[in-house]
Amino acid sequence: MKFVSVAVAAAAFAVASHAALAAPADYRFEVVGQVRQDDGTDTIRVRLVHIPDGKPVQGAVVFGPKASMGGHGMAMTAPAKALPPMPDGVTPIQVTPSMDGPWTVSLSARVNGEPAVIRGAVDVRLGK
Repeated sequence: MKFVSVAVAAAAFAVASHAALAAPADYRFEVVGQVRQDDGTDTIRVRLVHIPDGKPVQGAVVFGPKASMGGHGMAMTAPAKALPPMPDGVTPIQVTPSMDGPWTVSLSARVNGEPAVIRGAVDVRLGK
């Protein structure tokens, strides 16, 4: 009987531990507000959202942005960089597009307690 109790407790712990960790697919990046344009550089603001509860993820570290028109039929890329996050968890991303049009900005993020890097993308219209 003691063995059964230990087995049940171990199984419950394993299920609870697994439930506490979300999968990378449980997150998405969202654009916040309008694209800001300044002298050839566009700034988009993004946040990471936990899909199951719809809440923004506080403390996420967004890094490695890449801007491309590849998903829109063109093999064009543009320089992009993440700026320091704002107090509300929104991260500004600066992109210097070489032409106006639809762009995809691919992003990565680290979330405390998550073993995997979160990857995603947002589609935005950049340029004039």
